[in-house]
Amino acid sequence: MKILFLSESTASTGGTRQLLLLASALSARGHRLTVACRPASVLNSLCPPLGIGTVNFDFRSDADVASALKLAAHCRKERYDVLQTFHPRAHGAALAAKYLGAPGALSVRRGVIFPIPRNPFSRFKYNSARISALIAVSEAVRTEFLKAGVEPSRIAVIPPGIEQSEWKEAAEARSALPWAPPFRIGMIAHFAPFKGQDLMLQAAGTVLKSYANTRFVFIGRGQEELRSLAAAAGLSGSVEILGPRGDVPALIRSLHIVAAPSRQEGVPNTLIEAQTAGAAVIGARVGGIPEVITDGETGLLFPPGDADALAQALLRLLGDGRLAGKLSAAGKSSSEKRFSMPAIAARFEELYRRASGAPR
Repeated sequence: MKILFLSESTASTGGTRQLLLLASALSARGHRLTVACRPASVLNSLCPPLGIGTVNFDFRSDADVASALKLAAHCRKERYDVLQTFHPRAHGAALAAKYLGAPGALSVRRGVIFPIPRNPFSRFKYNSARISALIAVSEAVRTEFLKAGVEPSRIAVIPPGIEQSEWKEAAEARSALPWAPPFRIGMIAHFAPFKGQDLMLQAAGTVLKSYANTRFVFIGRGQEELRSLAAAAGLSGSVEILGPRGDVPALIRSLHIVAAPSRQEGVPNTLIEAQTAGAAVIGARVGGIPEVITDGETGLLFPPGDADALAQALLRLLGDGRLAGKLSAAGKSSSEKRFSMPAIAARFEELYRRASGAPR
């Protein structure tokens, strides 16, 4: 099949990483992939080394008529079998392009649990008959589709996938990490209020009373405000703020625990990756996180927004290396079985064949 992926994201995010991994996996299965993105997108430099071409559109808003017109003309020329959107502006442009005569089945992927607005435009955007399939990354996201009035039969739940080889290498190196102070606790996420970096800092103050040499490592873009928060809490000496990094598999080798204290979340790719790398994981019981972590079996869950509960979960693992090892081993096994990118790509492929009527 000939497939066009669409995204307006300019930075390296969980969504763009999923786009690249899925594009590579589908290419390996014999499909022809092109990525439509903005001129300033990192995808323009990341796609060519993978043998994937790019085409540029502005995607300035949900109602970017100019981009929709150009996209429709491009699709009529290239005759894609499937248009797959990964972000909301691209979704809006692709839907408009369908009304302007773009061929191909339109599939919309949603990876966040922000409520879909109840206005007429949003209901149209998610309920249009021109959309062939809607993909939710978790049951929590599926629920948001249902609240927006989407028919259940139109929704497929397909979680994120990961390329496991680099994380398995990290797991092999990490297996030699002793469960003893000084501990290193990591959080991998861009800075945003809903990601819960402030909760991690609050929990850090409690943990440091019992394990004074513990280091809290923050990886991700937009961390300048976090520096100020850490300084105000008197934690600068216990915090490492690394910013965006391309070597997370190497960094995770030195982390005992990876936490996701999100206040809302679709499915955090970083938890799946951390599990595959053999790290112990802790997450808030919100959104799609409980679909990654089974409490007490593959990690620990705590009530969202509760910094004290997060601190107690961290202390529980730090003080019980046997439990941490048991959860880590079970999490690694679960992640390898459930989130393998080849298996996820096969599910997308089958959905695309049904939506487009392409032969097997």
